[in-house]
Amino acid sequence: MSDAQLPVPVSAGDRGIPVPAGYPRYTPTFGDEGEGSGLNLQRLLSALRRHLWLVAVVTILATAAGVLVARFIPPTYTVRATVWVERDEGERGPIRTSQLLASRSWLELLASYSVLDSVVEKERLYLEYPNRADSALFAGFSIDSTLVPGRYHLKAGASAGQYVLEREPDQVVESVQAGDSIGRSVGFRWRPSAAALTSVGDVRFDVLVPRQASDRLKRDGLRLDMQENSNFMRVGYTSGDPVRGARVLNTLLDKFVAQAADLKSYKLTESSKALEEQLQTVGTQLRQAEQELEAYRTRIITLPGEGVPVSSGVQQTQPQVLTQYFGEKLELERLRREREEVERAVALTGRSDFSPDALLTVDAVRQAPELNRTLNDLTAAEAELRDLRVKYTDRAQPVQQQLERIDSLRQLVPRTAQALLGTLRAREQALDQKISAATRELQNIPSRTITEQRLQRNVITLAEIFAQVQARFQAARLAEASSIPDVRVLDRAVAPDSPDKQLGPMIIGGAFLGGLGLAVVLVFLLDRFDRRLRYPDQVDQDMGLVILGAVPSVKSPKRMDAESEEAAQVVEAFRAIRMAVLHSVHDRRPTMLVITSPGPGDGKSFVASNLALSFAEAGQRTLLVDGDIRRGALHHLFSVQGRPGLVDVLAGDCPLADAVRATHHERLSLLPGGTRDRRAPELLQSPAMEALMAAARLQFDAIVIDSAPLGAGVDASVLAVHAANLVLVLRSGETDRTFAEAKLKELDRLPIRVLGAVINDVSLKERHYAYYSYVYGYSLDEEEASPRRLRGASTGAS
Repeated sequence: MSDAQLPVPVSAGDRGIPVPAGYPRYTPTFGDEGEGSGLNLQRLLSALRRHLWLVAVVTILATAAGVLVARFIPPTYTVRATVWVERDEGERGPIRTSQLLASRSWLELLASYSVLDSVVEKERLYLEYPNRADSALFAGFSIDSTLVPGRYHLKAGASAGQYVLEREPDQVVESVQAGDSIGRSVGFRWRPSAAALTSVGDVRFDVLVPRQASDRLKRDGLRLDMQENSNFMRVGYTSGDPVRGARVLNTLLDKFVAQAADLKSYKLTESSKALEEQLQTVGTQLRQAEQELEAYRTRIITLPGEGVPVSSGVQQTQPQVLTQYFGEKLELERLRREREEVERAVALTGRSDFSPDALLTVDAVRQAPELNRTLNDLTAAEAELRDLRVKYTDRAQPVQQQLERIDSLRQLVPRTAQALLGTLRAREQALDQKISAATRELQNIPSRTITEQRLQRNVITLAEIFAQVQARFQAARLAEASSIPDVRVLDRAVAPDSPDKQLGPMIIGGAFLGGLGLAVVLVFLLDRFDRRLRYPDQVDQDMGLVILGAVPSVKSPKRMDAESEEAAQVVEAFRAIRMAVLHSVHDRRPTMLVITSPGPGDGKSFVASNLALSFAEAGQRTLLVDGDIRRGALHHLFSVQGRPGLVDVLAGDCPLADAVRATHHERLSLLPGGTRDRRAPELLQSPAMEALMAAARLQFDAIVIDSAPLGAGVDASVLAVHAANLVLVLRSGETDRTFAEAKLKELDRLPIRVLGAVINDVSLKERHYAYYSYVYGYSLDEEEASPRRLRGASTGAS
């Protein structure tokens, strides 16, 4: 038989035998490129139902682990206390000092090492041992400056009454007898009694550096809270021993209150010292001014008086003119002196030895509100800096912030003083012009009166300054003597009766949720990397095949009742597949197609036999060919003889008519596989096969060939070339998609039209395949024949 007698015309090409014109090629799209490669909720739910056992096992194991962990986690107790903090809200009494710190600074003071280190030393928080029953053994334990921190193990020695102290890992510190001091070489001050050692035996304990214990107390146990503009500070402490926790927190609060009182007392003492120094300086200046005035009066007391003849009517005017003149002269001298003092002080503002007191003693400065306020702020800031340097080093943030503030105030002083200097110069210039005019009229008046008045004015000014500084000094001394602390404990800590947090249920619940989440992740990964066919979109999107239909899963095919709903679903599925095949082959008559699968066990024989039966039910003469010459068993399914068959016809041992078997359906015939023969694959490619197919086309309307799997050899490809059409059977949950895609890619080189795929053994309960099912309870029920004959039928019969 020539090439022209093949089912479709062929020609050679670069890739082998091409698909005939108009036939679509198979172009595989692998799973990681399809839409189904991402997270899909329906896929995940379906995967969870498939792997429900895995979810249950992982969740149960995680919950059991949570229960086990919860049993070994000790309970935690939180003790709480409340501290009242005094705030500045205006003066409430005759003597009241300003608040020591701002709200946030109180929290920093409570968490400072000056407070925490004392608590650690007193409560021995640097010592940790797991069993509280060992407290009697560590009753007299303390440390010194030579401490070597670490984890230690005290255990009984080889001889009676001997004990060995080890520092982990396996470092022997010393061996001592019961009743001796233990751990001197590593900084311990510890002499437990022999009875305590005997009752305890082996014990492990940790010793920390006190500063490290303070850090742990601040980081793990201490809880501080104070709202802005609030008088209440909430303090909490968490530990495993409620009694010890309450004791530690009360010790901490007592030390905090004492430290706050000491800082306030120190601040008041330093303020008193500063005012005392100012008082001494002003007092010295006042005494010098008084001495100068007294010496000047003594020197001029023997000189002639200032009486001069005065014209009539001038006696009342002369004293007023002189008084005004000398007053203006003194005022000019005062302005010049104050301006020079301000200029000298401003020149010293950039130096470290600058003191605001040098400007505060100037009367013009005290009358300038802005400059006076700036100098007072600078004085207060320097006093606060001295207080802060007592608590912190120069690198501490509060000290740095205070230094920045002092620098900004010192830079503000010259700018503010320049405005005052401008005012003084203007006043000095105006007054100098006025005095120059009056000088020409009073040149004959002696300067002794002017000098005396200047000295008197200086004494009066210094006396006023001395009185002000003295009043401030006395107020500071009184405040120091009657100072009241700004903080006090309102509610002391009390040991709670029950744990603060029930960690057991939280741990078990977290373990349950964690196990459930882990199980979901594992299921997602299993589904993501599962190579087996699971979902329809893996066929039409990833593999690029048209889904001709889906065959529902049959639990027990042999015992399935033909009238059952399950059977109705199968029948309707094959009717849909038959319709899809008929419309896929278009006008080619008879209908010829090969049913195959990527591998064994996919149900190709089941699909082929039922599809052939469906064609027969549709009134078409149908030939079912068992083309699986290797393991074909369709003759067993239809209860007919297997030999002679296809191989025998191809070998020329019998004619086609003798090999074709009739089945229980009148329009369905079966051509079994025949005798097993090693030459069978070559016989499929022989001219005899072409002749057989040509003869079958003349006798039948539909030819369905059940071939061997694609993975078994070239049998399926050879038969598909003869039939020109191929239907691939894929089994849900079994077919290897990667293997199927590789085999389909091989078919791309052959003149084969892949009509599509039939998905076998699908579960209609899965949401992905729910649309391939049919309505239950709507199957066709046959009625009994009517006794009356129809007119048309009667006419036809006659």
